[in-house]
Amino acid sequence: MIPASAINWPHPLVKQAWDDDVYPSGVTEPWVQQAVAALLVASGQTSVLELGSYLGLTTAWLACALQRMGGGILTTVELEPERIHHTMTLLAEIEIDTPDVEVEVLCSDTILLLQRTGLRPGFAWVDDDHTPAHVDEELTLLRPLMKPGGLICMHDVHGPLGLDAVCERHGGYVLRFPVLGPAGGLGVIQL
Repeated sequence: MIPASAINWPHPLVKQAWDDDVYPSGVTEPWVQQAVAALLVASGQTSVLELGSYLGLTTAWLACALQRMGGGILTTVELEPERIHHTMTLLAEIEIDTPDVEVEVLCSDTILLLQRTGLRPGFAWVDDDHTPAHVDEELTLLRPLMKPGGLICMHDVHGPLGLDAVCERHGGYVLRFPVLGPAGGLGVIQL
């Protein structure tokens, strides 16, 4: 496992979640979050779509990255109201609600949203329903919405879920990082 001291934590409250042992509950590993935030910065994209927020920790990494980049728009889609509450509470506590970073948290089924949205993200993070058929449908709907040169990143592509094959079928590649649970890793699809 990667030591916490090797992580460039975006905010003390995110590090506190690690210290409080929240990450093993299913949160994306912090080394993956750090890589995703770095990919967002490196891409230069400032419109981000996150599918699935769980406790809001990856949301915080993405919002902090946008803040460091000088601003942007982060749209987070989550189906579970309790998870939305966790996400909004964390974002309020780390004071992401600034004029430079616009964050919108939507309560919706991701498939329905992708079928009806006018969003044109330059960067997407896919980490909600982990069934291969669902993720395949998300990627099929998401790809034509993305801005040219955009990036789609996805979690849990390494392990027993079968998402590595879904990522690769959509032209992506899989990075097999250490995991905290049964699955992890990072899938990357560049458009």
